[in-house]
Amino acid sequence: DENAIFFVNGDVPAFSSLILQEGLGVHTDKLIVPVSFLYVDDFRKALCNHLGFSDFEATKDYANIENWSQVYEQDMLEHIIRHTKRAVYFFPYGYPNMESFKKDLYNEGLALRYSTKRYDNMTVAKHNVEERYDLHYLIEPQFVCEEQWQGSVSIQLNYMVMLAPVVKSYKAAGDTLRANRLMRYLTTAVVNTSLSDEKKLEYINLLSDAKK
Repeated sequence: DENAIFFVNGDVPAFSSLILQEGLGVHTDKLIVPVSFLYVDDFRKALCNHLGFSDFEATKDYANIENWSQVYEQDMLEHIIRHTKRAVYFFPYGYPNMESFKKDLYNEGLALRYSTKRYDNMTVAKHNVEERYDLHYLIEPQFVCEEQWQGSVSIQLNYMVMLAPVVKSYKAAGDTLRANRLMRYLTTAVVNTSLSDEKKLEYINLLSDAKK
């Protein structure tokens, strides 16, 4: 959605999102928020001010809470989500404390959308695959996964894990052409990683299960 907030955690989603914005000039309206930056008071205050509401104020004695950082992080995220009027998305991994959000997260293909209202997210995911995502580079012969940057493997596998349910949905609907095309992209994405053959087979088996 226009002007959406995109929460990311770690270098993989942060770098790839910034490349899209600064390098390719797309999705420049989106607000990328590295979750780890919320621990920096000046950043969090500036963010909340930019979004038009007051900064998060701690009301708990976090020092006496087990795994306090996870609780603190969760409370900061809830504060922003509760007060913002923007659509909210999460990159799909890197959060050890997503339990409170789980029931309100919907897979839209390569990102998770936060929504307190139920909706048909699979239709959105299919639209993204058919009209918005550029998956062709995954099967280009000259595309080689960067072995020296471990994050590149995560990007590749993110496609496979997030889009496997779409393959299953296509198969259930009898849309064999789209199911097989997407399977080709995702299988090649796994094969092109620097994972061991054993690990590659593990992910490809997940795709095989999605085809049933």
